[in-house]
Amino acid sequence: MAYSAHSEKPEAALCMLAQPLLTPGDLVEQIQSTSEIAYSVCASVATRLYVDVETGSIKKGAGGKGLGSARRLTASYLNQIRVNLDIRGMTEAELLSILPSEFDRFKQEGFANPMTGSSTSSAGIFDRLRKQLGMN
Repeated sequence: MAYSAHSEKPEAALCMLAQPLLTPGDLVEQIQSTSEIAYSVCASVATRLYVDVETGSIKKGAGGKGLGSARRLTASYLNQIRVNLDIRGMTEAELLSILPSEFDRFKQEGFANPMTGSSTSSAGIFDRLRKQLGMN
């Protein structure tokens, strides 16, 4: 469903797609817990914050309950602001700009944009994903 929802730009959903299918982990669970977050620009924000585009791995501290974690992003922030803001109508940059300072450490770690960067690492991640799904 995540791939289908982001089929035009699947790299925007790397936070959900780059994980093993049978053991997705806390990050995927948190992002997919609210469909309005999982299938919108919010997935791109989570990818930008929590995926190291060089390695394709999840950054340390993204899961769990700590400051700046995916749980805080979804439950404590995005689910609250969506009551008053049209988060689905916002851009990634707009959402990133209004995040509280607790998310700054994730913005600073590997802040390369996987959607516009010229890095081939996101392509490598999708090659691994296709292989995992038996699509090669």
